[in-house]
Amino acid sequence: MKRITKLGLTAVASAMLAISGSALAVDLTKNVTAKVKVQGSCVFDKHSTSSTELNFGTVDTTTVAVDPTATATVFYNCSKNIAYSVTVAGGNDSGGNSFLKDAGGTNSIQYSRTVTGAGAGQTGAGIGAPQEKQVKIDGSIAVANLVDAASTGAGLDYTDVITVTVTY
Repeated sequence: MKRITKLGLTAVASAMLAISGSALAVDLTKNVTAKVKVQGSCVFDKHSTSSTELNFGTVDTTTVAVDPTATATVFYNCSKNIAYSVTVAGGNDSGGNSFLKDAGGTNSIQYSRTVTGAGAGQTGAGIGAPQEKQVKIDGSIAVANLVDAASTGAGLDYTDVITVTVTY
């Protein structure tokens, strides 16, 4: 009988240990947050396209008969839903007119500039990549403005820096 009791006590102790072991099990949990901050912006020439110059080429004032014309295109992209506005200004603008000037700034040629596309004064909200918007700048120089332009035998360069600003 002693033996049965001993076995009985061992079985009871094992059962109590099994019960107390499962009663002591605790689940410990921690939540981890996944997040990202998306910073919006606007950029020029983001994709394969590239902006072009307003280049009237070389003009001979003794033979020019037609107003020289040129077109420049500036590409930009704004992140989705970013509010923006576009302005266009020439560095030599004065009194509402646009001028090309020589390097010394003493000689100038008046030219006209027209902005189309999502150009000057335009506002909007970005549409995200890869759709680019464009500012198209058309220019022309009246023949009358060229015939009296100062020159040299090698040619005299006249320039204007046109600034396209996207504010966001």
